Amino acid sequence: MVRVYLLTDTDGYVSITSSRSLRNENEQTIEVPKDHEVLRNSEIFKYVDGKLIKDVEKQQQLISEANDKPEKLTDDEMNAIAIMELSEKIMNIEMG
Repeated sequence: MVRVYLLTDTDGYVSITSSRSLRNENEQTIEVPKDHEVLRNSEIFKYVDGKLIKDVEKQQQLISEANDKPEKLTDDEMNAIAIMELSEKIMNIEMG
């Protein structure tokens, strides 16, 4: 078991988890197994009466939203594109 410190939003959903105290007067403390899903996917849990409640509908909504978003390029991919564009401009200038 591990102790987790958490903050919730106005709807009771977990918004922040930490293994250390958040030093916030609104933080809650709960003990969960080391492999509990709240440690990986906290935003689908509500904290109600001292217990974590998994919201499967919220989980499906977040999955759907993530699937609808275009993939974000990594810094390396963005740099590679910028280098290619710059190379094209240099070639166009040199070729006239």
